[in-house]
Amino acid sequence: MAVGQDVLAVPGRRARVARALAPAGVYVAVRLVGVVVLAGMAAVRGSDVLPELTSWDGAWLLAIAQHGYADAPPDMYDAFGNRTPFTTLGFFPGYPAAVAAVGVLTGGNLAAAGLLVSFVAGIAAAYALTALGGLVPGGSRRAGLLLTGLFAAVPMGIVLSMSYTEALFCALAAWALVGVLRGQWLLAGLCAAAAGTVRPTGSSVVAASRSRRSPPSSPAGTGGGRGSAGSCRSPACSVTSGTSRRGRARSTAGSPSSAPAGAGTSTAASRRRSTRWPC
Repeated sequence: MAVGQDVLAVPGRRARVARALAPAGVYVAVRLVGVVVLAGMAAVRGSDVLPELTSWDGAWLLAIAQHGYADAPPDMYDAFGNRTPFTTLGFFPGYPAAVAAVGVLTGGNLAAAGLLVSFVAGIAAAYALTALGGLVPGGSRRAGLLLTGLFAAVPMGIVLSMSYTEALFCALAAWALVGVLRGQWLLAGLCAAAAGTVRPTGSSVVAASRSRRSPPSSPAGTGGGRGSAGSCRSPACSVTSGTSRRGRARSTAGSPSSAPAGAGTSTAASRRRSTRWPC
């Protein structure tokens, strides 16, 4: 009997493992296609894929990780061929600091460290996006996986596989929004603050993470409480709950409170019409 139970448990374990790895699998598969295409294009030009993945802004970020802001190599110039004492200040310190820290694990190879940071951050963003797909009204895990695939396949998605800041920033921004929608304010605040050290657009993450809790209690029928529309005032919720607000506005006209006396409307039907999304 015990052997039979173990045999039956194997498919269940495999299903759980597959479910747990699905966001990472979707992201990595799509990004692998992008890197293979880039490698083919680089080969046509007589170049190797690694210099392509660490070029442009990536070269500046790696130089800052290695030398700091004041001592970047003097032969580096911006896209317009200019170089001033303030050129390096156009790059925020979050990503170079992460690369320098991971460089300890790669034996000082900062190019490998930069690509590793972007790779791990991209997978972290995939899990956050999958979670967001199930948190928004009407969403699901399947929608989250689709969102992850689209994120990895955007036309400029190659930067997610380069020594660029995009993957790290998107991971922090996505997890900040997960924190907002789950009411995990410490997670939201820490991720929003960290995003502000990676890119200047971190200010938009802070704005999206601003929320106001609804009052702890309210008179019956006023719509207060955790499940009311007033429980989340952040832009992250306002975007996803616009449809539900329009639906509530239409249902108000047919609710018992606005119907003429004697109009037969069941209590169950009224509850279905007045259901509100968590946000």
